[in-house]
Amino acid sequence: MRDRSGARGAAGFMPCGGNEVLPIRTLLAFEEIGRSDDSVAEQVAEAWRELHLILGHAMRRPDVVREAVILRGLWVSICDGHAPMDLDKASRIWVDAVESGNQPGSV
Repeated sequence: MRDRSGARGAAGFMPCGGNEVLPIRTLLAFEEIGRSDDSVAEQVAEAWRELHLILGHAMRRPDVVREAVILRGLWVSICDGHAPMDLDKASRIWVDAVESGNQPGSV
């Protein structure tokens, strides 16, 4: 994620192809395991803390809670086993969210 966001900015957080979805699926799978295993939950929490830092750096601002929530929701939608969201559609939603979050007075 750090490499992709370094090369593509905030857009790097959205996968461009199937090979970039695997790490996201892995994180989401570990989140599920963490619901019943505290040690795994702590590792997942640490991964999200690091992602927040990387996202904040990519967006050049410290408060990225809104974007992190949107990003996680899009990741879940992309990785849905029954009706996954199209990567292009998810990318458009993400770009709109990032751009609107960079507007003065945005929440």
